[in-house]
Amino acid sequence: MKKENCPFCGHRWIRKSSESMIECPNCRTEYFVQPRHEGFEEEDLIEDEDNITDDFEERNR
Repeated sequence: MKKENCPFCGHRWIRKSSESMIECPNCRTEYFVQPRHEGFEEEDLIEDEDNITDDFEERNR
């Protein structure tokens, strides 16, 4: 069993199976579990998101 926290509504519950697609029992949003990478800081993730956004915007000009 694994503790889950919905990234959309914040609902917390205990997941009984290890399926890759999860549905929040509160908001019914389906999403894939994102494995946590050890060694990454929050700042690194924000920087990566900014780089991805910049690349996307450049390609769509």
